[in-house]
Amino acid sequence: MSFVRLCIIASFCGSSIINPAATAQPNKSKSCNGVHKFYGNPLAASGRGADLRILFFIGERKNILRCFENTRGVKVAPLRKELARKIYSKVDEQLILDIVQERNIKDPYLANGGI
Repeated sequence: MSFVRLCIIASFCGSSIINPAATAQPNKSKSCNGVHKFYGNPLAASGRGADLRILFFIGERKNILRCFENTRGVKVAPLRKELARKIYSKVDEQLILDIVQERNIKDPYLANGGI
């Protein structure tokens, strides 16, 4: 019985790693209106490890600046400026751009919450 249970758990965990789009769906932040949080691709950067993903926050300028105005650990920047730094993988970059388009964010700002 425990072998079957172990197989089911392993299958579920494997499918969530293999299918990053399913785990990268943006969720509305409960503490900040108009801000969405999501995790980047778990396989985006070599050497980072499959279970380590970057936590991103994205939203309109006014919403995201208001959300993080009193925090010191989260850097907020215009999306274009942040992507121009070329610190994110192509997979993460495409994921971010897709979410901006899906959510119709007009003046997108991005915050990186770290790993």
